[in-house]
Amino acid sequence: MKKWIWLVSMDALLIGVLGFLNYGAGNLVSSLVSLAIIAAATGALISVKFEKEWFPPVYYQRIAGNWAIEAKAGVVVAVGFLALLALDSLFYDWFYSGWFGYGIVNGAETVITFVSVLVLLSLLVLQTIWLWNWYRHPDRLSAELQTGISARLVRNSGEAFRNRPVGIQMLILLAVVFFWGAGTALTIAFPPLLVVLVPASLFIGIPVLFILVSRFGYLNVLMNGTAAMSEGKLHEELPVRGKSPLAAHARQLNSLKEGIRLSMSEQAKSERLKTELITNVSHDLRTPLTSIITYTDLLKNQGLAEEERRSYVEILDRKSQRLKVLIEDLFEVSKMASGTVELQRQRVDAIQLMQQALAEHEEEIEASGLEFRVAAPDHPLLIWVDGQKWWRLMDNLIQNALKYSLPGTRVYVSLRESDGQAEFIIKNITRHEIGSDTDELFERFKRGDTSRGTEGSGLGLAIAQSIADLHDGNLKIDVDGDLFKVTVTVPSG
Repeated sequence: MKKWIWLVSMDALLIGVLGFLNYGAGNLVSSLVSLAIIAAATGALISVKFEKEWFPPVYYQRIAGNWAIEAKAGVVVAVGFLALLALDSLFYDWFYSGWFGYGIVNGAETVITFVSVLVLLSLLVLQTIWLWNWYRHPDRLSAELQTGISARLVRNSGEAFRNRPVGIQMLILLAVVFFWGAGTALTIAFPPLLVVLVPASLFIGIPVLFILVSRFGYLNVLMNGTAAMSEGKLHEELPVRGKSPLAAHARQLNSLKEGIRLSMSEQAKSERLKTELITNVSHDLRTPLTSIITYTDLLKNQGLAEEERRSYVEILDRKSQRLKVLIEDLFEVSKMASGTVELQRQRVDAIQLMQQALAEHEEEIEASGLEFRVAAPDHPLLIWVDGQKWWRLMDNLIQNALKYSLPGTRVYVSLRESDGQAEFIIKNITRHEIGSDTDELFERFKRGDTSRGTEGSGLGLAIAQSIADLHDGNLKIDVDGDLFKVTVTVPSG
């Protein structure tokens, strides 16, 4: 009960103070009435001590807790404005018209006005108390100011001008639309302004309206294109019209489409190569392993002749060596791809490394029926590499030429220096037809012989490329019909 007495007393105090300020100076009766109301309200407020627990903000927060701070302040201002209007009407009835001067109807209206004043002032006081209790914490006020409508408007305004051409064009269009509307309104009020409005509409308003409509139409085209992209429709290019920011955005979307198409193509290619890798690994591991198991079972035969036994042992040795090389190559290329290889770099003569690699396969070269043509400078060609790894690169490429060259043809091996780079080049005529996608030859277990009838691990080029990459070099393959050319470059000196 006390809180309602306090609230009504506060309303009465406000009525008395505002009545005295507005009407007391020129009217003795209004002054006396206002002072009497102030005295009575003050006495009531003194006798009833205010307690903040009377009006906890929880009720207010249930209604307006999620409102922006500007909305809360706007409601307070609106209630205060309505209260002032009602007070003005009430004071006029009291002090000038006379409450009972116009009969019962006027008195009833005054009662309604008085009740409205009490309700509005009570709401104003309650909102003030609730807001005061809620925003006494500085952090709470700061947090709501940062998330309020004004803060969002400032942020959005900054974002609108992040792309300056877009922001300027938007500002110009809004200004033209605003002044066109204002000019139309003024022309209705002042018809002589029609002589200004008509030319302005013809030469400014209508062209701007046309531009605005066309831009929104183009924006819809881009939005539909973006929606199509999200559905996976990537083959239709978006139209690029002019040099506007929207046209630049269309070009960017087209580039994004192309990137997605390439990514999907690469992903499909990767999945296919992964499947081929598993198939090829299984085949290349199973073939020697099957031979080893078969000949091991044959050796268990006690009645086997000594000559056959020796033949089987040789086959077992050859197959086990092939399996060993295959596993070592696979381990080597995996280690290089992971970047865990440590290089022991030193300055070595590339010509000596090439000669050593060729000498290692001298017997195979003679037995192959191939004619190797070697060309190299007559002076040392120094390179800063890991000698063992670089020898492995040359050795792999020479072995590759021995396995896949057409019998009776020439293999050209050359070493030269060009623009600070040492170039190691091998050219040969392939025994089997090679497709146009040379990048796949670098994949593990990929061979030029698709029937996989030749000996080898299918890792030679992959290892060679990894070694070249580790030395900041480059390995490139060129295929022209049956001509197969490998070029390896590395900085010289």
